[in-house]
Amino acid sequence: MIAAMMVLQLSFTYIPFMQGVFRTAGMSWLEWGIAIGAGVITLAVTECDKMIRLSYRKWAHRITRRKSPGNFRPK
Repeated sequence: MIAAMMVLQLSFTYIPFMQGVFRTAGMSWLEWGIAIGAGVITLAVTECDKMIRLSYRKWAHRITRRKSPGNFRPK
């Protein structure tokens, strides 16, 4: 599915007939670099966020699983 979307996007961008219909233009190497760099940064930040959230959940689960004092009843 991702490959199909990439092919469609590239055809909208680079096939002359499609450029006229969708009013698009090709991207320079610099523009491609900026787009790919932004995507990589977004991916890295998202993955770091997931790692932090997962480690917090594991930590919180360990804390709540500890035995409570004798007559304390959690609600």
